[in-house]
Amino acid sequence: MSTASSSRRPATTRSARSPESFDSLRTRDAAAEILQSYEKLSWFSFHRCETIMQTRQHFQRVAAGFDSDAEAKNVRWEEDFTRHPKSAEEEAKSSRKGKERVSLGGESGRKERNGSKSKDAGAATEPVAKES
Repeated sequence: MSTASSSRRPATTRSARSPESFDSLRTRDAAAEILQSYEKLSWFSFHRCETIMQTRQHFQRVAAGFDSDAEAKNVRWEEDFTRHPKSAEEEAKSSRKGKERVSLGGESGRKERNGSKSKDAGAATEPVAKES
């Protein structure tokens, strides 16, 4: 005699729902896809201005389910863009005149500080007759 009942449901037919949201699952799947392709990983590395190892670590954390706050705590490199003060020696070596110190390659075009041509600039440019 069989006592099987049609109202009884096996436990395996009901699927367990994931506590993870669809957006989070999609983000993790995309990160796993990027990790599988070296080309995509190098694209993202260039886009993020990082080395490939840094980008790989980022996407490994995303695929593992860590959020950006947890990732920020694990970042060990920091960039410092503050300018360093110049020393007295560096200031003395630097040119204060800038482009005025660059040689023009000859007497033509040179001017004095007041803007007029030099007095002997005309004498130097006149042709000299050879004595034979």
